[in-house]
Amino acid sequence: MAAHSPEALARAAELGMDAAVLSPVLASRSPASGAPLGLFRASRWARAAKLPVIALGGVNAQNARMFAQRGFSGLACVDGLANA
Repeated sequence: MAAHSPEALARAAELGMDAAVLSPVLASRSPASGAPLGLFRASRWARAAKLPVIALGGVNAQNARMFAQRGFSGLACVDGLANA
């Protein structure tokens, strides 16, 4: 389930979703992405969530390591790894 707030993450858990994709964590080239949450805020939300949270938005091969140990269960990207 897609999520953009702590409330959406909680709702995803209440509905029994397997995971939630939280976005946009970082600035994204997608015109529909909106303002980035920022790594610190998104990490706090991911750690507090009651289901696995996958980070989306601005993820690429150069910054993927900075998501480690931040509470995320995985990473997702649309074109961030295309040139990796």
